[in-house]
Amino acid sequence: MTSIKESNLLMTLFLNTDCSSMTDFYQYASDKLGLPQYVQREIFKTFTEDNADIDDAYRKKRAIIDSMVSEKTRQMHHDRYQAQLEANIDMHGEEAIRIMKKFIDSDDKSISKFCSSLDLSMKDFNFYRKLCKHIDQDTSALVDDKAADIRRKFIGAMAKTSTLVARKMVYCHKNHIPYDMVEHYEKYGYSPLFIKDVALSIGREKEANLISQYMKLYHGLFRSISSGEIAAMERTSRFAPRNMYLDAKGEMSVSYTDSDLEEATSELCRLEVPVTKGTVFSMLKRIQGRKKDTSKVHIKK
Repeated sequence: MTSIKESNLLMTLFLNTDCSSMTDFYQYASDKLGLPQYVQREIFKTFTEDNADIDDAYRKKRAIIDSMVSEKTRQMHHDRYQAQLEANIDMHGEEAIRIMKKFIDSDDKSISKFCSSLDLSMKDFNFYRKLCKHIDQDTSALVDDKAADIRRKFIGAMAKTSTLVARKMVYCHKNHIPYDMVEHYEKYGYSPLFIKDVALSIGREKEANLISQYMKLYHGLFRSISSGEIAAMERTSRFAPRNMYLDAKGEMSVSYTDSDLEEATSELCRLEVPVTKGTVFSMLKRIQGRKKDTSKVHIKK
């Protein structure tokens, strides 16, 4: 058992000694009074439980020490951040200003397209943009204005696009015809899912719900097809044409051969359109249409 005298000495030492952390105090008290850290903790616990005045004084002192620790930690993080910032400015500052000025002068309708044109990741773009704020505030302000203008135009375009997509999907559903996924990507460039999510975020709930409902009803249209599935389809259609179906009743179907399928996937890659059941189906429909047009020309001759 620790003596009352030692306990009083420890508490007096704690209340009247300036230490920047509890770790420093425990070590100081250990050297001064010869009390191990676990004993000191037990003394503080016992004293504060038995006496409200001592507990109040202890808590106030701990608050001061904790505040000093927090400030020290904050300053350490600030110094570390500042050192890293200065290193980044030295290494990437010129490049950041060059990229941001190029962005200001660009005609791209989105930041992602601008990045794509320079083979630049969005992560790098955001890094350069933040760095620019610390180097050239005038250029940074122009970047912010350009980004805000792009966002306003993007929201306007997405509002119109979501209306057109929803309307076309309703039409396709009522008339039992497949939604042309290739035409969709050629017109809008974004997936229906992305358009639906943006529509929801800008308050176009009606359009978002209509798109979502169509995607649930015809979920096969939007399912990705792996290279393994394509290879299997090519093998089975090598000697005789096969059919691709979009519905269980077989009302939405298209015939294809292995060469048609190869042409379809190549064309999708060229157009940078994702390979899904819907895009393959739509492209096969186009290929069959070309064949019919070609045969009509031959007949006329």
